[in-house]
Amino acid sequence: MERQVLTMRKFRYVFAGCLTAVLILFISALPFGISAMMDRTNQNNPHLHDMDAIPLYLHADATVLSPFQKLRLVGLGTGSGVAETEATHTPEEIEQFVMEELKRYADAGLLTGNANSFVMITCAPELYYNFNNEQQQNIFWSVELGVPAQGQSLRLLMDDHSGCIYWVDSYCSEEAIVTKAKVELLAAFFFGALGIDYVVEDCFQMEDTTWYLSAVCSEGYQEVRVELSYSENGFSCTINS
Repeated sequence: MERQVLTMRKFRYVFAGCLTAVLILFISALPFGISAMMDRTNQNNPHLHDMDAIPLYLHADATVLSPFQKLRLVGLGTGSGVAETEATHTPEEIEQFVMEELKRYADAGLLTGNANSFVMITCAPELYYNFNNEQQQNIFWSVELGVPAQGQSLRLLMDDHSGCIYWVDSYCSEEAIVTKAKVELLAAFFFGALGIDYVVEDCFQMEDTTWYLSAVCSEGYQEVRVELSYSENGFSCTINS
């Protein structure tokens, strides 16, 4: 009889231990299950989270940003699509601004071929914002163009207010001769159009003939570093805020 009691007690301890372990595993897995359900919901509504998280101070409450602050905003890389009605300019006006800028770049020898050969592929407004300062916001137009016959493509971000280019990436299948003077000219064009003073920290050529130029600009205690690369097949810029 005493042996049966001991056996029952052991059974209860084992059962209680197993039940506790199951409960711990269930509680531990619960957050992951909820997270997975939310992820599936967000996949069905890809813009829901982004748009709900952005307070849109688009006009009355937004801070008026300097060119430097806009460049820094692009470097932060936090943006989301907005309706065209929220922008100051129309897609047609932005296309005209883009073509004027492309002509400047082509006339300076920074682009291959005729600027009028480029065909607009996409042109959509995006709201860039500072996550740490919600009132620092600005609309840029995300633009993509191409010249299919030449295997040429161009992507850029254009400021909705000024029509200035704040980021650019160019590719062409036709190779071109690249020199230090060209990457320096690209820097002069890029910063000159924005009206931002800059200091070249480094400029050198890699083994693959690509030229790199690193420049820094500042306003108050804040700095933005812009890295330009120019290869035989085009150029691009990286902005670090």
